[in-house]
Amino acid sequence: MKFLKQHWLFLVLVLVIFFTRLLILNKDAAGFMADERQYKELITQLNESAAKNDYMIAVHKLFSLNARPGLGLFYYPAAIMEWKNPNIPYGTYYNLIINSFCLILVYLIVKKIQGEKAAILATLIATFSIPSVLYIRHLLSYDIALFLLALGFFVYINSKKLFIFGLFVGLSFLTYPSYFSLLPIPIILTLFHRSLKQPLIFLIGVGTVL
Repeated sequence: MKFLKQHWLFLVLVLVIFFTRLLILNKDAAGFMADERQYKELITQLNESAAKNDYMIAVHKLFSLNARPGLGLFYYPAAIMEWKNPNIPYGTYYNLIINSFCLILVYLIVKKIQGEKAAILATLIATFSIPSVLYIRHLLSYDIALFLLALGFFVYINSKKLFIFGLFVGLSFLTYPSYFSLLPIPIILTLFHRSLKQPLIFLIGVGTVL
């Protein structure tokens, strides 16, 4: 009960995030965007792997997703379940979970920096933004890449672990390479810390993944 009293606003926010996403789930057709077709290719490769009894075919697919191995790495759990139960859109449910966690990270990051009221306002704006609403209806890599980037920021502001921050940003880049966070973050770290040590540690983390 004490937890509920202390964090009731956050719990209400989580419910708003989850149920607004649930309301629009499966309200649009998936499979019409070039990036989106990568998910379907994962399922196709699972069929081919099973037919040839060679699951390395599915593993190799990770590195032929138009420079998006991170997309396959994070989408494969949903693809495997949808391959076994094709009538259930696990990929779309997976999007809902990733999108919701990403918004919760927005709340936690802003709360750490600016306080709870600012965090609730920022998260509500992000919750009802058109891109946030649109992307969960399609099997796209954007939210996964953004989630990994936000997770990296969360680790950084709470622990200052720049190497781990770099690992998450590297994974974000390998999930959707048009996320150009690799360019401004080292510059911002250099200006903020007035040193080359911090951006170098960050880039070693990124380079480890790449």
